[in-house]
Amino acid sequence: MNKIIILSLFVLIASVNVFSQEKRTIAVAPTQGNSDGDMLLMISSALEEGVYRSGNYKLVARGAAYDQALKEFEFQNSGAVDDSKLVEFGRASGAELVCFASISKISDKIYRISYKLIEVKTSEILNINSETIKNGLEGVIDAADAIANKLFGSTLQSKNNRTINSNNTTPTHTQFNPNSNEPDMVYVEGGTFLMGCTGEQGADCYENEMPAHSVTLSSFSISRYEITQTQWQKIMGTNPSSNARGGNYPVTNVSWEDAQEFCKRLSAATGKQYRLPTEAEWEYAARGGNRSRGYKYSGSNNLNDVGWYENNSGKNTAPVGEKHPNELGIYDMSGNVYEWCLDKYDDYSTSMHTEINPKNDKKGYYRVFRGGSWRYDAEKCRVAYRYYYRSNGKFKTLGFRVVLP
Repeated sequence: MNKIIILSLFVLIASVNVFSQEKRTIAVAPTQGNSDGDMLLMISSALEEGVYRSGNYKLVARGAAYDQALKEFEFQNSGAVDDSKLVEFGRASGAELVCFASISKISDKIYRISYKLIEVKTSEILNINSETIKNGLEGVIDAADAIANKLFGSTLQSKNNRTINSNNTTPTHTQFNPNSNEPDMVYVEGGTFLMGCTGEQGADCYENEMPAHSVTLSSFSISRYEITQTQWQKIMGTNPSSNARGGNYPVTNVSWEDAQEFCKRLSAATGKQYRLPTEAEWEYAARGGNRSRGYKYSGSNNLNDVGWYENNSGKNTAPVGEKHPNELGIYDMSGNVYEWCLDKYDDYSTSMHTEINPKNDKKGYYRVFRGGSWRYDAEKCRVAYRYYYRSNGKFKTLGFRVVLP
């Protein structure tokens, strides 16, 4: 009997140790090759997104060490980067693993991507391979996603059908007008709220959502819908979206810098001062402002009613405004596409997050995005969830909305 008890305790302790182990850190080195800069950036972005999406690893912390490693590390333009340099980059950035990809253009629509994953401590190559892509840019993006899945073990689910709402009802809402010259804006009355890991978030909170803290905001207006492809095209003249269907589909594949340029041009065209929402403004609006009912997601505790995510999206973006709105009449603040915020990423423990109308818009490489997307699980669609990416990075899961003071 005693032996059984001792053995059971041993198994329990071993299990606790396994589950308590921290995820290994990965640094994704900048993609190299003979293609244009946007394509190289998209491949690096897809690999970093794959790390983030998998849940099996975590990206190395962005900070002075990582930024310095990027500056000091000189890559060859040919794409043939020496493994020792990759190990040096990984070590300098504080990562346990380093991932690298290079691409070569064979003809107009044929590319070859080579990739590897290296253990920094031992310099051992854990995975190395290459793939030929025959259907141009879109094929390269899809291939980069597939490579990320192979390397990092993504658990992305594929669904063939989208579910509009859990109760099969169609929401009643203000009809989106794709021909409107300006975004449809919703007035958000100012007030004080508790930002971050609040009670309704339960056990899903991440460390960077803590501590919950009181924030006071002045009134502002925020766009009822995410900025659409039609709206982007009217102002910018192009459509960078992966799912480029135009109309009322949200624009994607736009960086924080691109969103800033859109706001600048929209402001010039209208005589108003459009900008990205601060992180505090975004969360206050997502929670329903002073009409908040304390939901976990924006407008409901049932994500199927208010948002597109991995279980109901059909593996793609959806037209804006198809789900139910939140308490303020704002759509898609949980799911569909992530949304850029104005702020530089920082911890809540800093004084920047304790003042009235907090705004961390100082110079910084990493910017906050919020809201979850069609590609990820419900946990990332919570109103408190926050993440960040480099200001020139672009994802097919990432768009934005705008505010007016």
